Amino acid sequence: MRKAIIGKTFSFDAAHRLPYYEGKCKEMHGHTWKVAIEVKGKVEEDLSSPTYGMVLDLNKLSSYMNEIKEELDHKVLNDVLSYPTCENIAYYIKMRFESASKLKVERITVQEGEGGYATLY
Repeated sequence: MRKAIIGKTFSFDAAHRLPYYEGKCKEMHGHTWKVAIEVKGKVEEDLSSPTYGMVLDLNKLSSYMNEIKEELDHKVLNDVLSYPTCENIAYYIKMRFESASKLKVERITVQEGEGGYATLY
């Protein structure tokens, strides 16, 4: 049995604030968020399967990602998450993706604009 990790990236624009933070991020501001998600799974080995040689069709991976993107794009993230740090956004996306796809997220990175990022394993 072969296993592989496949991934996809997407971005969305959204605002947030960190009300308990001491600094500029305490105020409402926006970013272009970049997300890279990787999933691990068994490579389909049945030659008659339409997904032969794949963990998951990348178009299907995109459809899961697009559903999550719609929930976040051009939103105030504080309305979606109680405290939208990079780490919490990554966890939210991970849980939503795993629930929809039934695949395990191996790694997810959420980058805040051109600045910092968080990676969950």
